[in-house]
Amino acid sequence: MRAGLIFFAFGCIFQLLCQSSPAQGELDPEVYRLFFQAAVAHAAVTTESRPIGLNGQLAVLSRFSVQDTLGVTDQEAQSVLTASAGCEQELGSLADSARALVFESRLLAANEEKPSEDIANRLKELDTKRTQIILSHLQRMKDLLGAERFKIVDNYIHTHAGNGGFFPSGAPRKL
Repeated sequence: MRAGLIFFAFGCIFQLLCQSSPAQGELDPEVYRLFFQAAVAHAAVTTESRPIGLNGQLAVLSRFSVQDTLGVTDQEAQSVLTASAGCEQELGSLADSARALVFESRLLAANEEKPSEDIANRLKELDTKRTQIILSHLQRMKDLLGAERFKIVDNYIHTHAGNGGFFPSGAPRKL
């Protein structure tokens, strides 16, 4: 029993020491994709507010602008939106290609055929290309903002990653 505990403890320590983790400050490209998607969606919502009922009283939801949310200027917010929209557009085209391959793979599976390695390889290539697209638009955003101002946006992304959303929906204001 004692030997088992020693091996268990040694195994846990070994795993902790040998784990590879992303470098400090790095995020999964998927987090940046989610930020780009949220930025585009947030900018697409009209800023017009309609009264809503809140606790029996009329209120208006005040939407926070991208620049207010991120703490950047109007021009910098436009740079963020430019990079975000470009990324979303390219990823949309790539998703269409992936959908066709997945459909082909499902057709083969429905006919009880094994999907070809060619399809699997093409899907892997698309996934690699997807990551490259995200990282290239992240670099574009960094180039547009400059290194110092990019840090502000990147810190915001790091802070809000995994918190259920990058942009608050608004705060109620009584009429």
